[in-house]
Amino acid sequence: MGAPVYPADEVERLSALRSTGLLDTPPEERFDRITRLAARFFGVETCLLSLVDSDRQWFKSRVGLEENQLGRDISFCGHAILDRGILTVTDALQDARFSENPLVTSAPHIRFYAGAPVREPSGLPIGTLCLIDPSPHYFSDEQKQALRDFADMVEHEIARIDQADESQRRLAASAIRASSILATMPDMVFVIDRHFRFLVCNEHPDLLQPRLKVLGRTIEEVLPGELGVQLTMNVQKAFSYREVIQHNYTLANNTSFEARHVEIDQNEVLVVIRNTTEQTLISAELSRLSDVAKKTTNGVVITDQSGFILWTNEAFSGITGYSPDEMVGRWSGAGLASYYREKTPTQPL
Repeated sequence: MGAPVYPADEVERLSALRSTGLLDTPPEERFDRITRLAARFFGVETCLLSLVDSDRQWFKSRVGLEENQLGRDISFCGHAILDRGILTVTDALQDARFSENPLVTSAPHIRFYAGAPVREPSGLPIGTLCLIDPSPHYFSDEQKQALRDFADMVEHEIARIDQADESQRRLAASAIRASSILATMPDMVFVIDRHFRFLVCNEHPDLLQPRLKVLGRTIEEVLPGELGVQLTMNVQKAFSYREVIQHNYTLANNTSFEARHVEIDQNEVLVVIRNTTEQTLISAELSRLSDVAKKTTNGVVITDQSGFILWTNEAFSGITGYSPDEMVGRWSGAGLASYYREKTPTQPL
């Protein structure tokens, strides 16, 4: 038998092999443990986890062989991946398929070979778990099943890689979505742990420090002074009371913030802080104007854009005869028209 032929799905097979990320990586105990156990169980000199690349077979794990790769054109494993069953060669010197193979006629002087295909989760063969010995061996059906069981253990480990990669992809996608959502929020959003470290922080113009200087640091490191003490106390309250803790913060420059603190799990608190400076100033100005309007003897009425009354002073109530509460929500034109109808005497025709 000459060089092994390439399977019809070679392109897909190579893609599946490379997707595992195993090629040319350091040894891993989870695979080495299997090859050691298999070599001991079957009483052979060499056991390999062989990954069949485009022009080579590279050994992710090996027992009893110095080389870490060999050419695919002279490999036994290149033949083994072509069938779903186990390729068995009891004596290579007596087997016309391999008797002239340089791996038989020279080092490592293979006489016995048994290889079980190893498949990645899609079902494509990416290599073999194989046994090699310089002496001929009879290989029973029970031993073939045992080798298949060892190969299944290898496949299980490879599937775990695929699952871990998928989990990482999902986490990365979730992180991107969360970052996009946070970027569009008008409020500052933080997640703080029990050690008072900032785990999450969105970009926001009101941040006192750049976002990257906030993440991973504690409240005390980011907000020294009274403001940091207040935030720490409110985070602690959120952990203790397990309810929404509301608090208004005011900076030295009179910037005002409204904050909500709520436990999202036993180790994290969500803090949402909104800049309320403008609303605070508007409320203060309205309060001032209200005080002035209450003291004037002129009627004062505040309406919305449609003319519906939002507020009146007592003087306006005196003019219309309706209390402020009765006027709120009414259309101002109707109220005044009613007033003038009542005050204007009726002229007989």
